[in-house]
Amino acid sequence: MTEQAQPTSKRAEKVRAARRRRKGLGGASNMKLTLPEEKLDRKKFNYRWAKGEPQRIAQLTQYDDYDVVHDESLAEADKQAGLGIHPERFGGRDEQGKPYNMVLLRKPKELYEEDEAEKQKMVDEREAPLLRGVVKSPDGTQGLSGPNAYVPAGGISIKRGD
Repeated sequence: MTEQAQPTSKRAEKVRAARRRRKGLGGASNMKLTLPEEKLDRKKFNYRWAKGEPQRIAQLTQYDDYDVVHDESLAEADKQAGLGIHPERFGGRDEQGKPYNMVLLRKPKELYEEDEAEKQKMVDEREAPLLRGVVKSPDGTQGLSGPNAYVPAGGISIKRGD
């Protein structure tokens, strides 16, 4: 039995049109904190979402170099929902079950990279004695040594993924 072409109904045409509009919305673009990538200037800024609590936003904007993103083209859907002129998204629920929003922040790229290099420097300083095979306790005293310490026969070898 062969299928014959059925004349398309108006409803079928509407469904097909709706599917064309939804095309490309799969994957990451369906995540709740997604923004159009073409609207973000990733060459100049590092972006992050922060919990929209006043003390958290103050911590990141007054004591760090983040600024709240005020971009009306990014916040168009938020303005229509009555949320304001900066991008906000539903972030989840707190311990009491109250909903909270996430606010989009950005930091100039060079400042972000300086901060990350400073963090990495602290990690490197902590790893340096380990790489030499010297272990010190947090109070600065020599760690385990002699028969109480395990050091492989070939010495300590730590390989990094970089």
